[in-house]
Amino acid sequence: MFNEEKKLNKPTYQIFGRNALEEPASPFKSDTIDADIEKGLVVQAESVEDLAEKIGIPATNLKRSIDNWNENVANGRDGEYQRTVGLASISGPYYAYRNTPGNLGAIGGLKINVNCNVLDLFNQPITGLYAAGLNAGGWIGSYYPGSGTAIGGIIHQGRRAAKSILGLN
Repeated sequence: MFNEEKKLNKPTYQIFGRNALEEPASPFKSDTIDADIEKGLVVQAESVEDLAEKIGIPATNLKRSIDNWNENVANGRDGEYQRTVGLASISGPYYAYRNTPGNLGAIGGLKINVNCNVLDLFNQPITGLYAAGLNAGGWIGSYYPGSGTAIGGIIHQGRRAAKSILGLN
């Protein structure tokens, strides 16, 4: 999602139909969808073309995506992501929820050197102060991609900081 939005310089959306409101795992429900629409969290349209216009995307692309999804569901498979649950066709009325990227960690923490010393404003190590993992800013880029990526940094940097403290580097 993050990479697509960055590449296109446009938002991404979750598209769903009325039947999704009855699915157990759906965050949107029949009894709350009207309030979500009124708050502007969800956009509703009776046709694919109207929904595409409301969210500013090409109608032919949206229609093709929904048609491909519905064809795969009719064949009992998700050819793109290999999902085995949540395989239900999408039909109107149609809804769109604008994805909102979120931060799963403390990105942009303390600046460190290769020994995990925290650096001051002049890029000089602060004696006795170390940081690792998501408290050490910038080591994985401008965002956290999820899936446990931070664990590697936490383990590696924690070990490196400990060695620095003990003078073993």
